[in-house]
Amino acid sequence: MNAVLESIPAVRILYKLILGFFAIVLIIGITSYITIRESHIALKKEIGETVVSNTVLVVKEIDNRIFERINHFNEFIVSKYVRDILTQANMDYEKMDNVQGFINEKDREWKSSPGKTITPFMKKLIENELSDSIRKKVDFYNAEHKYKIYGEVFLTNKFGANVAQTGKTSDFRQDDEEWWQSANEHGYYLRDVSYDESADVYSTDIALKINNEEGRFIGVIKVVLNIEDTFEYLRKSVASSRYKDVRIILTTRDGKNIYSSRGDKFLKDLSKDEYFTSANGETGFIDFSEEKSGRNGKLFAYARSKAFGWILFEEYKSDALFTSLNRLNKRLSLLALGMFSLSLILGYFIAKTISRPIERLKNIAHDIGDGKLETKIDIHSKDEIGELAAVLGRMTDELKHRATTDHLTQAFNRAKLDGVLPMELERARRYQRFLSVAIFDIDYFKKVNDVYGHSTGDYVLKAIADIAKNNMRKTNYLFRIGGEEFLIVIPEADLNGASTLAERIRKAIEIYKFEGIGTITVSFGIAQFKDEDTVDSLFKRADAALYQAKSNG
Repeated sequence: MNAVLESIPAVRILYKLILGFFAIVLIIGITSYITIRESHIALKKEIGETVVSNTVLVVKEIDNRIFERINHFNEFIVSKYVRDILTQANMDYEKMDNVQGFINEKDREWKSSPGKTITPFMKKLIENELSDSIRKKVDFYNAEHKYKIYGEVFLTNKFGANVAQTGKTSDFRQDDEEWWQSANEHGYYLRDVSYDESADVYSTDIALKINNEEGRFIGVIKVVLNIEDTFEYLRKSVASSRYKDVRIILTTRDGKNIYSSRGDKFLKDLSKDEYFTSANGETGFIDFSEEKSGRNGKLFAYARSKAFGWILFEEYKSDALFTSLNRLNKRLSLLALGMFSLSLILGYFIAKTISRPIERLKNIAHDIGDGKLETKIDIHSKDEIGELAAVLGRMTDELKHRATTDHLTQAFNRAKLDGVLPMELERARRYQRFLSVAIFDIDYFKKVNDVYGHSTGDYVLKAIADIAKNNMRKTNYLFRIGGEEFLIVIPEADLNGASTLAERIRKAIEIYKFEGIGTITVSFGIAQFKDEDTVDSLFKRADAALYQAKSNG
């Protein structure tokens, strides 16, 4: 009896060990499955992000190619030569007793002219000096690209009447056309791809408003841009893809087919296709591989063109895209099964305890290495890993500061400017808000360095930066953009507001007594953002104003 009683605790401990062992094996099994599954998802996501990045690059290249073609004529229409001709054409029309009657009559004659017939009036417009100049420009770029990139180019005056053209257009009067009205109102017009009967090409139409030097409307230029080279670029993109059987589909924003390597008809409606209806963002990765069994699952990477709203889809077969991933998953599964019998409880938990923060720290380090300096370091353990995380956090803060701040003056630097100014321009343009910039330069700063030495020059730079910051709002940005040159970005300020700020800073600097020197003065150049401005054009106008200020003393 005593022997039996003594054996009971031993049996209970055995059961506990067995239950504990199976519990641990179960936990390890579940954990292994989840780990493999999450790894599969993470790697799949990484592959998806990679192919999306490639799609984005292709779309950007398409945009860049088209904008390059537009810029050829954007520079042309602001020339004095073009402006003078359009101004004279407008003056000639203004002298007419009945301008609209003249335009209507010529438009009727134009439309009634059969086929390719060229009337004397048409010939005058096609063969005038400006038309010859446009044709030479078109021929030059067509020869340079070894391809007819421009189907048709013509200019109208402010009344909508043709003034110069590379060939016969379908009509003479253009101010009743949507593209002409949109360009006049908004400054530009971009149309989705269509067949242009005048130019006999598949093209996209671009129209640009032309203003004179005073900013008054004087005409419109329309460029019919042949997009065949876009198709050729897409064909080459398919041919050079690292993945087999990749197919490319380029659609308009509303789902009309522009180009398809799978042979869809031009302008076929694809808007009801599942991949199109699933493309809800600017970029993305659509995975249909889980919904279809076998080897026929498909995945789509997509990206939208910022210029035209076109959507580029890259279609992949899941088995081709995830071959290496599936092979890796099989190996991981076999390894996990083998590890069940060899797992050590202590080793497992120690490995988990250590690996989690290390993995997190590695991901953080990768993010920081990729330039994501805003990455949050949320590791707070009280061991060496926690200390390493703290050091990494301090290093990140220092990197962030150094990457965006001028060491001497503590003003922002050009790297910060490259991020702030385009963002503020886009915000001002999108929300129709005021935005101004002010460039100021220290007068005779070279003399300060030559007479008092560079250490005194450094002192002057720091003091002036401090004075400027003390007289600015928190919403303004101060940048050091050159040796003695600074720039202030002033959101929500028109030219008067920016001038008031500039004058306040100028006076504050002028009355400040610089130790060992006395008085220092600065000169300002100010420019207010216009809808047509780019970063460069806004900067150039402010710089020109600064140069004028210095010239005026």
